[in-house]
Amino acid sequence: MRSRPSDMPPDDPGAGPPEPPCSLLERTENAIRRVGLVSALTMIPLMILVRVTEIATRPWNIAGSLFNAMEGELFLMFAFLTIGAGYVADAHVRVDVLADRFSRRTKAWIELIGLLVFVLPFAVIVLQHGAIRAALSFEDGERLALTFGAATRWAMFACVPLGVGLFTLAALCRAARALRVQRGGEAGPRA
Repeated sequence: MRSRPSDMPPDDPGAGPPEPPCSLLERTENAIRRVGLVSALTMIPLMILVRVTEIATRPWNIAGSLFNAMEGELFLMFAFLTIGAGYVADAHVRVDVLADRFSRRTKAWIELIGLLVFVLPFAVIVLQHGAIRAALSFEDGERLALTFGAATRWAMFACVPLGVGLFTLAALCRAARALRVQRGGEAGPRA
């Protein structure tokens, strides 16, 4: 048995067993953050390219271009792939005037109720219909401007259930953290 260094505080008997340094919860949250970060960073050069193309074609009054068609498709893809990261980072909108007045446990209860009443039913519906829409697009061979007319529109539609799936995973991570607060554990939502 190794001895405890003198500069470390003594164990808190009420703290329970120590948590592993990188739990499944943290690994899941980190993966969701990485997907969101890559999606957001990829969007920056694409937005610049669309704007440069728009400015360059303006003198010739070209009504629409391939990049304009791509813009909407890319926005859909990247917006859905980043919502989970926003939720994990607690970067979503709250009514802070009210939330600041609540205790950690009350915030955790509100988080859990919101997840059960709003997030999970929404996620189930979008996952089901999004997967069906992506499958139908694949079967029909729908074309996508982003891939210069290749039959890959299903990939864009697949980003909807994939993004909502990541959002659902993020919500389940938040629910696990809220349950820990209820048991007297770690700090909860915006504690």
